[in-house]
Amino acid sequence: MIKQIFSTDGKLYALLSTMVQILELNVLMVLFSLPLVTIGASISAAYSVCRRMRREGDVAVWREFVREFRRGFAKPTGLWAMLLTAGIAMVLGFQELQNLTNSFTPLMLLILAAYGVILMAATYMFMLPAYFTMSVGEIIRGSFSLALQHLLPSMACVVVTIVLMGGLPVFAPRLLLVWLLFAPASCVWINVLILEPILLEHVAQSRPAASHGTTPRTEPTRMKADIES
Repeated sequence: MIKQIFSTDGKLYALLSTMVQILELNVLMVLFSLPLVTIGASISAAYSVCRRMRREGDVAVWREFVREFRRGFAKPTGLWAMLLTAGIAMVLGFQELQNLTNSFTPLMLLILAAYGVILMAATYMFMLPAYFTMSVGEIIRGSFSLALQHLLPSMACVVVTIVLMGGLPVFAPRLLLVWLLFAPASCVWINVLILEPILLEHVAQSRPAASHGTTPRTEPTRMKADIES
């Protein structure tokens, strides 16, 4: 029984191995996000690593992360710049409306709703390049389409991100060290667990005859038509 628990094929070993890889991935995410403008590329590379972890178990996290960071630098960086600009503009607009009206108006509610949709779509924007070959425009359209098609899992990912990245250090300061070591990469890992079945479902729907064991991103057919439908 004890041998089974501590076996390299056992669930405990798999759990500990995953935690170590998430810790390593978290360190890389933080380091590669320090210039701030590279946050998008760092998040997208982390999604690629988590995708490999789901498929293969143990992976060379450092090598895989650096390779994916370099390979997909341009698109996630551009997407991050657009999201940051849109977010700042919406926050400033919301504050300006608040100052002008001194009350909560329907327009403010509309802005908050739009901000929520953008947050849901943002998760897919950095995740899609890890699975599919798409242009920036296709990624944006596909992300909003997926977010609206799958509201509950998309909202779940936003809630997880807000709780882990914002709520944990505020409401559980004693866990600050755990937060620093695991939070960003844990968000990516949980998002992959929640959303990967959705992405693979679109793969299966678009190519019913294809093998489920294939790697979508390496296949030549783009997924935009099915995702956007």
